[in-house]
Amino acid sequence: MNDIVIRVVKVGGSLFDLPDLPARIIDWLAAQPSGLNIIVAGGGERVEELRQAEKAVPLTTVGYHWLCVRALATTAEILAEWLRPLPFIRGFDEMQATISFRLPGTCIFDVFEFLHEHEGQLPGEVLPQDWSVTSDSIAARLARVIDADELVLFKSATVPAGSSLEDLAKQGYVDAFFPQAAEELPLVRLVNLRD
Repeated sequence: MNDIVIRVVKVGGSLFDLPDLPARIIDWLAAQPSGLNIIVAGGGERVEELRQAEKAVPLTTVGYHWLCVRALATTAEILAEWLRPLPFIRGFDEMQATISFRLPGTCIFDVFEFLHEHEGQLPGEVLPQDWSVTSDSIAARLARVIDADELVLFKSATVPAGSSLEDLAKQGYVDAFFPQAAEELPLVRLVNLRD
């Protein structure tokens, strides 16, 4: 069997204002060892608007969670347009089939169907449906479920040296649940893609 690196790459929503974001993503991936890169989109401004709306419009926390997940579907579509002709995968079964081929390449994955239909029935700790979870933990959960070799989070700031995942969660660099979501991953890298 072809032994390639399976890499989940989350593109933070705060990066979506970079006019050369697609080129930065492609250039960074080209500099890495060959592998299967599964790109997941963050929510950015769309999710922040929902956080602000919560103050004025009473919905359940779970309701807002799913609105945020729908926002991720929109940002995944934006990335898919920017990164054409890379494949855009919406279904978890299709993602698993892609992984089973063990071939290098890059695709964009919309996490909505994975979260709505599969995540709760899969082994490991299920994600809370509240504000403690962002696309960081969603990407980590996906990485665990598919036995990825590494998780890469593209961010807008540099990680303070020597910080643990718990420190980063307290500082708001990653979400509160991320240390739990990522604890069994073989490798987690946080990359300032603005540099």
